[in-house]
Amino acid sequence: MADEKSFIERRAYPRYPLLTTGEAKHVALHGSGAFRIAASNISMGGMVIHAESGDIVESSDILKLKFPLLHEPPVELQARVVWKRSGLESVLGEWAFGVLFFGTSESEIRRLHDPARAAFMSTLTTESFKD
Repeated sequence: MADEKSFIERRAYPRYPLLTTGEAKHVALHGSGAFRIAASNISMGGMVIHAESGDIVESSDILKLKFPLLHEPPVELQARVVWKRSGLESVLGEWAFGVLFFGTSESEIRRLHDPARAAFMSTLTTESFKD
């Protein structure tokens, strides 16, 4: 437990809940197809994504992530996989992957991050007024 706590304390950015779906594609594997993903949280430095298969992604893989938005162009992020685990949130996908953003503008990350942060902050405000 101490290791987990110290890892969380080392994070440079706070994480916010985010439930959305999109697709991922390997950058280095030309001709590899896109696969469906779900995201469960985001920070300005990275996010957790989920997929049905663990065989399609390994630590250190570089991925292009694409998340559709309703009335705007999709958000496109580049990220490196830093860990993978099975069974973390199986309803979103059997496998979870921690990714760090790089080579992506802050403004592009903010298109997903800021609405997630705002939604989280509004739940804190709403909860504080309940009896």
